[in-house]
Amino acid sequence: MGERGFPPSRRLTRAGQFAALRAEGHRQGDPGLVILARPNGLDHARLGLAISVKSAGNAVARNRLKRTCRESFRLRQHELAGWDVVIMARHGAGQLTGESLRSSLDRHWRRLASRAKVPVRPTPARP
Repeated sequence: MGERGFPPSRRLTRAGQFAALRAEGHRQGDPGLVILARPNGLDHARLGLAISVKSAGNAVARNRLKRTCRESFRLRQHELAGWDVVIMARHGAGQLTGESLRSSLDRHWRRLASRAKVPVRPTPARP
C-alpha cells in the first residue's frame, strides 16, 4: 500500500482508544475543529474522527468533512509518526469551505509535528 496509504492499522476505531485521548491527550483547536493527540509508542500515526450530525450537518457535509480530514492526514502522516490523533468537529464545521478546512488542518499538523520533535520527558517514578 505504500507509506502514504491509510490501512486499518492506521485508524482508531475502539471507544477505549477515543476515551484515552480525551483523558490524556494534548488539545488544540480553532473555530471549526478540535484536535486531540497523544504519543502512541508506535512507528506510525493513527487517526480517529468524531464528526457528529450536530457539528457538521447532513450526511453530504459530514462525509465531505471526513474525506478531507482523512486525505489531509494521509498526506501528512509521516510527519506525525508516533501519535494518535482524533479530529472532532465543532458546531458549524460543515459550512467551512474546502480551502479553509485544509488550511486549518495544515496548521494543526504543523503544530503537532513541531511538538513531536520535542523530546518527551519521562515521568519521574514515584517512590
